[in-house]
Amino acid sequence: MYENENEYGNVNQEQNPYVVPPTSGYGEYRGYGAGPDMVNTPSKPHKNTGKIVTACIALTLVGLLVGTGVTYAYLNARGPIGRVIDKFTEEVTDASQAEEKEHVELTKSDEEKDKLFKNDLPTTSSSGQMDVATIVEKCMPSVVAITNHNVTEFRDFWTGRIYEQDNSGAGSGVIIGQTDKELLILTNYHVIEDNQSLSVVFSWEEDAEDIDKDDVIYANVNDFDSDRDIAVISVPVSSLSEEILSKISVATVGNSDDLRLGEQVVAIGNALGYGQSVTTGIVSALNRKIADQNDQDDNAYIQTDAAINLGNSGGALFNMKGELVGINTAMMNSAIAENMGLAIPISEVTGEVEDMMNQEARDTVDADERGYLGVNIVDVTKEISETYGLPQGVYIANVAPGSGADKAGLEKENIITAVNGKNVTTGEELTDYLSKYKKGETVTVTVEYRADDGYATKDVEVTLGDSPE
Repeated sequence: MYENENEYGNVNQEQNPYVVPPTSGYGEYRGYGAGPDMVNTPSKPHKNTGKIVTACIALTLVGLLVGTGVTYAYLNARGPIGRVIDKFTEEVTDASQAEEKEHVELTKSDEEKDKLFKNDLPTTSSSGQMDVATIVEKCMPSVVAITNHNVTEFRDFWTGRIYEQDNSGAGSGVIIGQTDKELLILTNYHVIEDNQSLSVVFSWEEDAEDIDKDDVIYANVNDFDSDRDIAVISVPVSSLSEEILSKISVATVGNSDDLRLGEQVVAIGNALGYGQSVTTGIVSALNRKIADQNDQDDNAYIQTDAAINLGNSGGALFNMKGELVGINTAMMNSAIAENMGLAIPISEVTGEVEDMMNQEARDTVDADERGYLGVNIVDVTKEISETYGLPQGVYIANVAPGSGADKAGLEKENIITAVNGKNVTTGEELTDYLSKYKKGETVTVTVEYRADDGYATKDVEVTLGDSPE
């Protein structure tokens, strides 16, 4: 049985998920919370093939209507830095903290940094306008290269042999905060999605040949929002050498609402996985709406003609005061349009980012120690939700007898909408979140269930159990 295919079939607009699917038992229950073989998701382009979304811009060329496409600026390969990192042995760090986590906030342009940070790292902004070279000197130390390590196994249908497929890739991130224990980095969700481990290399190591084992720092995910396409990761301060601490800086957050058309901006990121590079341009448009193939992207972007290349995803867009005003995310397909990059406006996500910064980082748990809900799940997409009047979330198609979900009272046809207060809209988000929890740990699962007058909401405490195999 292969990903996106199992005994339950895919749910689409012609198939009501209330219909009880045929079942032959629970022999295929695998994965984090339910398992990759248990998640039935309408097929979509994966980021590793370059996620293409249809842009809401109509172009007529030679009398024909030509579709336009936007691609995530995520490098679907390790890149030179990633290949060097492969030579080193990963050292897993335990990011869990028994004591209360120190509260941390973003450095705003009108705040004193010594109110917020213990170790007094320099920040990037200046009270006046700077030229591009000065921006680079002050701001590049706050930008990092991120490598997403992800190797999956698949079984050949005819021979039964198991093969490995390398789905690793490269992106960028921006240092946005520091506590006594953690260095906090903002990036795109699609940069850290599906990771088995994350590594960070800081910006001064321009040449991959100069990178040694001490330069590679392994990171943990604090929190993410796939809809907003943002994530906060962290590295333990204890893993940083004095040299690293002396060279890095924390990005000062500006106000993207104050941007004007034609204003100059500077983009810094890990282009093509070679390390940090710099491009500059202007703000070409504000509040640019881009619809994906399912018309589900409700975000508005800053459009810039500063070159955004593969590997720039998660990198920084600075104004000429050295303030972070955007997170570089995507680019228009060069076959359709040139010099059209997209960045998430920082002011649109400031509050959410600060919440993420204060979440506890967790390591991905080894498969033999991982906790499982024990449910078979199907995504209720926006289209299915609108067509059938269902809450958007993760539909429970079946519950394994004796599983944690069964003991807690979760039922078939419940729709999971959150775990521990964090919204989940896809099975992929659910399994990724639960991959950080061990068997025996308890999570709060929020579900929508059918009531007389529609749907009602309840929270259920579930103690995660063994994989129901």
